Amino acid sequence: MLFRSLFLFLSVFSSLWVRYQMNPGYLLRAITLSVLIVGPWVLYHGMRFEEDIQAVGPFRNRAHMASYMLTAFWLVLIYLFWPRGSRRKPPLYQQVLPYGALALALYAVAISGRRSVYLSLMLGLAALTVSFLATYRGRRLSVAAAALFAIGFLVVMFAFGDRFVPRGGFFRERIAMVDDRLRSFIGADDADATEPSFFAIQREGVRA
Repeated sequence: MLFRSLFLFLSVFSSLWVRYQMNPGYLLRAITLSVLIVGPWVLYHGMRFEEDIQAVGPFRNRAHMASYMLTAFWLVLIYLFWPRGSRRKPPLYQQVLPYGALALALYAVAISGRRSVYLSLMLGLAALTVSFLATYRGRRLSVAAAALFAIGFLVVMFAFGDRFVPRGGFFRERIAMVDDRLRSFIGADDADATEPSFFAIQREGVRA
């Protein structure tokens, strides 16, 4: 669903750009600034209500926070890669702010503890890293910088997050359990289970 939404987003605004000369870069810049403004509010709700799925408000618990901020991460990344209309070098704040938005989104995803979202993020970062090889030379530096920034941020969170940032230890604990969630997705534990698991029931429902 995430990839379909992003594809639709790019298709619509690419058409607007071609037909009406409307540059989607302005919208992506607005989204990036919105992440910096609204992101702390999303973090507050996600950390305050955590498991309360009945929480009032648009942001609710950490599961919602993970979905919102993972989507925000990829939109900000698209803004970083979006071609600039002018050859002039953008101001320093326009170069720095997107990385601040990326860090905020990654932090929210990390402390959400949602292992399925971790898997999505890992697969996306792996694809981004591989895309470095297929990118033409002029864009390789920006792709490498974004990939190294995201991976480096998560590595630092894992190594030192429990000492310096709130809920860093929770991220370290939850990411170590990603392999259990992956095994649940692919049904690796079904043969040894005496009763059908929640994920096994879900898979049977999808097949039906």
